[in-house]
This record gives sequence, C-alpha cells and structure tokens, in this order.
Amino acid sequence: MRPVLTVALLVVFISPTACSKKPSKDEASVSSNAGKIVHLETEIRSLRRDLLKVQARESRYDSVSLDPTEKGYGRIDTSSGFFLIAVHSVEPYLDGYKLHLRIGNPTAARYNGFKLTVSWQKPYPEQRQGESDDELSKRQEQWLQEQPHQKEFSFTETLQPSSWNSVSLIVSPATAEEIKELTITSMETDQVVLAVR
Repeated sequence: MRPVLTVALLVVFISPTACSKKPSKDEASVSSNAGKIVHLETEIRSLRRDLLKVQARESRYDSVSLDPTEKGYGRIDTSSGFFLIAVHSVEPYLDGYKLHLRIGNPTAARYNGFKLTVSWQKPYPEQRQGESDDELSKRQEQWLQEQPHQKEFSFTETLQPSSWNSVSLIVSPATAEEIKELTITSMETDQVVLAVR
C-alpha cells in the first residue's frame, strides 16, 4: 500500500506545477512589445494621414479632388494660369468609367492644348461596425501599400476664354468606389494665345 500512496502523492504534487506553467519574463516582454508595436503602427498611420491633410492645405491648388456623385468644382493652378474643373456626368465604360468634365477658363487668354494627370483609388478605410482595431489597422496598412491608378491624358482642344469647356476621358480599370477618390494631380497647358494690340 505504501508504494501506491507515494506515487499518488507525487502525481498530485507534480500535476499542478506542470499544468499551471507561468509565462517566463521573456514571453511577457514579447507580449508587451507586440502590444506597443500595434499601438505605434496605429499612431504612424494617423500621423501619415494628418501629414497628407497639412500638405493638401499648403499646396491647396496643386491638385483637385472630385467626387462624381457631388456637384461643385475645384480650382487647379498651372504655370500659366488657373482653371476650374467639375465633373459634368459619368457613365460606365467597359471595365471603367467615361467622365465628362467641364474645365472653366476664367481668364481672357486662350489655351491651345493641355494635359491632365488623373489618379483614382479606393477610399481610405474607416472602421466598420463591430470591426476590431486590429482588423481596421490591417486594412489601413494594406491601403497605404496599394498604389493608386494614375494616367496622363493629352487634349488638343482649345480652352476658350471666360468659358466652361467640355472634354471627356476614360478611367480604366476603375470601380464606382474608386472614382469617388478621383484626383486631378496636375494640369499643364501647351500654348497660351493672347490678343495683340
């Protein structure tokens, strides 16, 4: 009987220590550091977004952001003048969209030919209902790594003075969600024509 009792007591004393193993200092440190890293990554994303807003304010008219679902226009500056740009209408076209733009030339000059550089991408991810901070962070990180679509369009049309001028362009491939983040990142004019007195 005594050997059986001794084995039973050993099992009772050994089992709790085997089952309730406490994390080592190294494991606790790794866990703590992982939490700090996630927090820092979130802070970096927030700072990047704030920086983009500050840059947009400083270079206020270097580009125009247009949402085709909303009415209105934006101003863009070029080396030879400034213009107003509005989306008149949008229609699906193959795997993208055909945009009908109106370009306002408020000056008395006539511009023969111009170029537009256009970019489009999915909107910056916002937190969904029931979504954890980690899931949002992963989607935001993925968004930051994706390159927006970008294309340069050349036009031979003349931008008449003191007028709205109509032009069309095709953004492709593009989804309805992506063209809500449509931006004309630059405009260049080829030739300025002024009256000679």
